[in-house]
Amino acid sequence: MSCDNKGRKVNSKGYLLDERGNIIDKNDEIIWRSHELMYNEPPKIFPFTEFSINWIKGHLDHEATQNPRHDNEFDLDGHRINVMGYRIDHLDNVVDVFHDNILFKKEILSVQFRQVSEIPKIFTNGKLRPPQNCEIEKELKIKHELAMERGKRQLLDGMNGSDMEYSSGSNMFGKRPNKMGQKAGGSLARLQNGSGQYVADVPMSAEQRTMLRSPLDYADDA
Repeated sequence: MSCDNKGRKVNSKGYLLDERGNIIDKNDEIIWRSHELMYNEPPKIFPFTEFSINWIKGHLDHEATQNPRHDNEFDLDGHRINVMGYRIDHLDNVVDVFHDNILFKKEILSVQFRQVSEIPKIFTNGKLRPPQNCEIEKELKIKHELAMERGKRQLLDGMNGSDMEYSSGSNMFGKRPNKMGQKAGGSLARLQNGSGQYVADVPMSAEQRTMLRSPLDYADDA
C-alpha cells in the first residue's frame, strides 16, 4: 500500500483510503466502500450522470422489499429478480431492462435480506439526476404504476374474500395461489361435477357399479 506526500494511505489509483480500504475524503468520511470498487476504481459519477431505478427494476405488482419471505424469483414478465426486485442475469449481476446489459456486477453489491443484492447507495439516495425529458422513462414509470395499482386492487379483493387469483402468480406477501382443487390449508377440496354436485354424493349407476366390481365378486356369481 502506498502513501501520499502527507503520509496518508492511498491505493494504486491515488484515492485516499481508511484502514478497511474504503475510499474516503479529506475529512475521513467514507465516499465509496471497498467492495464497491472495481480494479481500485469507484464507479464514474459526473455532474451530468443520470440514473433511474426503473432501469433495473423488475416488472412487479408489489414492492419486493415488502415481501416478508423474500422469495420472489421472477417478475411478471418471467425475468429473474433478486430480493430487492432488481433484474439479474444467471450470475446474479444486476442488468438493465432494455437489453440485459450488466450495470452492476455482483462483486460490488451489498447484502440485503441475507442476499448480495443492493446496488451502491449513490444510486439510491436520490443525489443523481433523474432522466430529463425521456419518453422511455415515462413509459417505464407508467408501466410500474399500473402494475402496482393492479396489485393493490387484487390485494383488497383478496382481503374482501374474493376468489380472484393474482395475475403475477404471487400476492403482496409472496404467497402462491393454491393449486386447482386445493384448499387454503393445503388439503384437497371435495371433487364436484359440472353441475356443482359433490361427486361422492351422486348415486352410482348400475354400469358404474359393475365396472367397480372386483374379480372376487365375479367368482361369487359363478
